[in-house]
Order: sequence, then structure tokens, then C-alpha cells
Amino acid sequence: MTAAIRVLVVDDHPAVRTGMQAMLERDPGIVVAATAATGGEAHTMWPALEGAPVDVVLVDHHLPDEDGLSLCLWLTTRAPAPAVVIAAATADEALALPAAVAGASAVWSKTCDPCGLPAILRAAVAGEPDLPAVSPSIGAVQAARLAPEDLPILGMLRNGVAPAEIAATLGIEPTELSARRWAMLEVLAGSPRGDGEPRSMPRIQAIRTLSFPSVMTSPRWS
Repeated sequence: MTAAIRVLVVDDHPAVRTGMQAMLERDPGIVVAATAATGGEAHTMWPALEGAPVDVVLVDHHLPDEDGLSLCLWLTTRAPAPAVVIAAATADEALALPAAVAGASAVWSKTCDPCGLPAILRAAVAGEPDLPAVSPSIGAVQAARLAPEDLPILGMLRNGVAPAEIAATLGIEPTELSARRWAMLEVLAGSPRGDGEPRSMPRIQAIRTLSFPSVMTSPRWS
């Protein structure tokens, strides 16, 4: 008999947390191990959850104390790491690359039928990512905000390459890869690069015509 999937739900709305728990636990193969109202609460309870690990975390994109993508990256760099599904108002393509950098398995739109959520959680646990498709124009604009040396990391993460494999491919330490992912996420999530200057259109055009590694040109990029 297959063990039930253990889920942590992180959302700041009490009614949403209660509703999600009730809906998910109608599925006999899912157990909501815990719920949290904030990122801070999830951080605090995590050591206790490590004793009976959760398989997947459903994280609201907008939390009162921490961006859901930031919490996602923290969760997916744990050992062992759970799968993470981001719950957003819409599964917008602009969220796909930041979610990939954060290590999310999927972005679930809150406007979708919630009855489909258990299948998305199962797919995430099974290692079957389901991030929104990204148009070349949106992908180029977002990639243009990153340093050129980070583009291979972006491409490999987008295509589901494991962080350990990325670090080995690039010949860097896992700690360096983690630090670079944090910096990439800060940029892609809308925070300033530090110089306060927006990237110019010539830079964006260069990204569009750049000969990316093969991981950037696979069907998942388009």
C-alpha cells in the first residue's frame, strides 16, 4: 500500500488554510501534516517536521512577511528537500523563471478548479515539474536582467536539472550555486540589482539573439 503524501500548506488567510486542508484530506492519499500562516511560522516549525518529513509544500506566492518564492528556495535547499508548489492568483508566464530559480515544481493558479490540485501535488512529489510556458519575449526580458554567467544556471534550472548536477557541470561548489540562485531570485523577483539602473534595450536584444546552451533552447523554454 502506497504511503500517503504529507503536505504543508502555507497561506496567510485562515479560511484558505482551513479550506485547503479540508479539500486535500478528502483524498485518501493525502495528509495535511501542518499549516502555517507566514514564512516565519514555516521556518519555525520546520525542525519539528524534519522528524516526520513532508513530501510537498503548497506555498502562497504572497505572504505577509516573506515572498513565497524566497521561502520556496529556502525549502528546496533543505536536506532532504520537499517538492514545492507555488499558489498564485494566476499562473502567469512571468512567474515561471523566478519559480524555476526558486526550485518550485509547479505554479498552481488559485482560479483553477481546486479538485485538480491533488494531482499537481502528486506530480510534484514524483518529480514531474509543471511550470508555465515562457514566450521568447518574456524569457529574453527576464534573462537580460541577469549576469551572463548566470544564464546557464537559469537554463538548466528551467529544464529540471538537479542543483548537484548543475554545480558539477559548471565546476562550482554547491554553496556557490546556492548563493548565486539567491542573487538571481532577488533580481527576477523585482528587487534592484544594486546599481539601480535598468537594463537597456540593446542588452535585451543581445539576449534574444544570444546562442544559448542547448538547455536554454529546448521545448520547455518556448
